[in-house]
Amino acid sequence: MEESKLKKKITQLDVFPKIERDYVDQSAGGGIITMIVTFILSFLVFSECLEYLSDQYDYSVVIDYTKNSDIHMNIDLTVAMDCDNVRADMYDSTGTTTYAKAALAFTPTHFSMRNAIVYQHNSQIEREEFDMDDIMDNANKEDDSWSSYEDEKSCCRITGQIDVHKLAGNFHITALGHGYGGKHTEHNLLNFTHRFYTFSFGQYYPGLINPLDNTAEITEKHFTYYQYFLSVVPTIYKQESSGRILYTNQYSVTDMSADVSKSHNLPGIFIKFDFEPLLVKIVEMKKSFFHFLVRLCGIVGGIYVSFGRIYRILFAIYNFIFGKNKKSSESEEHQPLMGQTQPVQPVQPVQPIQ
Repeated sequence: MEESKLKKKITQLDVFPKIERDYVDQSAGGGIITMIVTFILSFLVFSECLEYLSDQYDYSVVIDYTKNSDIHMNIDLTVAMDCDNVRADMYDSTGTTTYAKAALAFTPTHFSMRNAIVYQHNSQIEREEFDMDDIMDNANKEDDSWSSYEDEKSCCRITGQIDVHKLAGNFHITALGHGYGGKHTEHNLLNFTHRFYTFSFGQYYPGLINPLDNTAEITEKHFTYYQYFLSVVPTIYKQESSGRILYTNQYSVTDMSADVSKSHNLPGIFIKFDFEPLLVKIVEMKKSFFHFLVRLCGIVGGIYVSFGRIYRILFAIYNFIFGKNKKSSESEEHQPLMGQTQPVQPVQPVQPIQ
């Protein structure tokens, strides 16, 4: 007895009423709406599953709070001059000057434009999507994909790292005897045509898109001055799933070039850089399964309820318009014609029975 009362109370709490199938009215319009709803739901559920499986990146910009005083400047470029005639120097805003040739490797090679892009036309290049796992796994790996060739080695490839302070600085490549000491380089040997394989700041890893990577400048003049202005932005890559963090830098660049044969400027390649006081944080995030499930239920339930309401409204409007016309037509058919009377048939007298 108590069990039946409990069951009755529980039954009264049922918010999902059941309707006998005999009382359900199915129509062609409802079937079309069902097909549309099924297609939309399938598309949205598929899109939500793709978004759940893909990595999400959160970008934020804050004041730079890192204390990195020394940063690696990664250099890999080729200059169309003999290594014996090239020198590299580095100085910062404190007045510290470094003879960079002692820290870099100068390797005789030949000049190659393979896969390179002339820098002025590089503005149309789109940034490719990066993969956080590749960034983390390849951090600090050396790039040994190049080698000097055994044919004519009339050019010089400059590679290596220079420790720079987190201050404004200037890295430049000039010819011996032009602006600095050393033997004087003949003017006909000057050619500052160059190609950047990579130029970056911070922890090096293949795959980071830097504006100067695989770009080149070509000149046929001996006294050409190239100036690059770099705005360096400290950057942190963080992977929430593994907890790995990578401190590095990105930069934007503008450039100019000029023929200085009739001026007092020095021919060469001058790279002026400065660090921004802002920090870019890139965090790789992945949605939780619970979050995915809640969004999925919201999509399915919302679409189902919304289209159900829309169908009921359209059905009510249809019945209001066409149902009213139907009733009026039916009433006209059953209404007697006013002013018309049926003729009265005369009553035949009854003949008496003989």
